[in-house]
Amino acid sequence: MWARTTAEGRRQSRRPRSVTAVLVAGLLVLGAGYASAAARIRVKAPAPGICTGETITLGVRKVGTRPSYTVTVFRPNGTKMWSRSGTATTRWKTWNVTLPQPGTYTTKYVGYKKRWTFQTVVTNCATLSMGNVDSAVLALENAAPGDAVEACVRVAYSGVPATVSLYGTTQGTGLDAYLELSVTRGSMPAGGEAGSCEGFVEDPTDYLGHGDGVMYRGSLQAFPDHPDAGLADPVATAPAVWADGEAHAYRLRVELGADDRAQGRSASQRFIWGARPA
Repeated sequence: MWARTTAEGRRQSRRPRSVTAVLVAGLLVLGAGYASAAARIRVKAPAPGICTGETITLGVRKVGTRPSYTVTVFRPNGTKMWSRSGTATTRWKTWNVTLPQPGTYTTKYVGYKKRWTFQTVVTNCATLSMGNVDSAVLALENAAPGDAVEACVRVAYSGVPATVSLYGTTQGTGLDAYLELSVTRGSMPAGGEAGSCEGFVEDPTDYLGHGDGVMYRGSLQAFPDHPDAGLADPVATAPAVWADGEAHAYRLRVELGADDRAQGRSASQRFIWGARPA
């Protein structure tokens, strides 16, 4: 069983040597469209991760002749849970499918000479909580290279002893390669203003040689994007086991690099804390 909580960030470079960055709490459901030269339909990719009992959005649309389709959702144990077949039209045909239990569900589309496979990780989100984060909490407006901004979140856990990892998903047009991200673990009082780092104190341990409490420092592009590759809290060599009622705080800092190739690019980042019973 997994549990998780999320924070999201959006960053966009709007003109030469400037960038906009926003960190938002909540759930971002991604729905990209995929097609190929051989395909006769376009399909909607389901969200890569949701909470237990939430829905994924699936869909098909005609882009050529022979637009027949079959779309099937398989349970984590491999059995068929839901399926639809038919002929696509030039307008999107969509379905909302509820995924009721934790695990990795597989969605398969079949079209003319083309197949698509997507996975959605469903987690029990009830036992991890992020206090006072319900709006945009971090913004980097009209910044020059070298400018930075930071925000803090406090994550609390309830349940059986568990290990926690941090990962995320990224969208955009390549700005993530030019954003430097650091994640610092520490503590701070409950409550307070959303995103504020008032009262934040770094862990006294230098986990990676980058300073007290730092558990990640690198490009946003290199940040892990799947739970299987998530950052162990606080580090892989010393994962902590969280007890019922335990809480830790995290400072997220983003800095724009001095590279003109960042102009005109954008990025949207989703941060996810996942808990798994130890």
